Amino acid sequence: MLTILFVGLNFVNGIAMIIANRNWFNSLDELQRKIQLEALGITLGLTVIIGITYSLLDTTNLIAADAEIGFLVGIIGITYMVSLLIIRKRYT
Repeated sequence: MLTILFVGLNFVNGIAMIIANRNWFNSLDELQRKIQLEALGITLGLTVIIGITYSLLDTTNLIAADAEIGFLVGIIGITYMVSLLIIRKRYT
């Protein structure tokens, strides 16, 4: 029962985060919005490519370890930060 409660809490927290991000994006000016959307697009693309490749490597047993979602979350964070820094530098 406790597990179900915390899974539900995690889901509600995710919804609240989406709403907070939407409000934050709506408060940005045009240039900042463009920079953020470009960084998010790069992050999404690379995450899909890396995630599918990583999953296939695990499914076909070409890697010894199991594919863990934590690795993909780390890739998302690193990709977003690096792409954001590069794009911001380009516009300054």
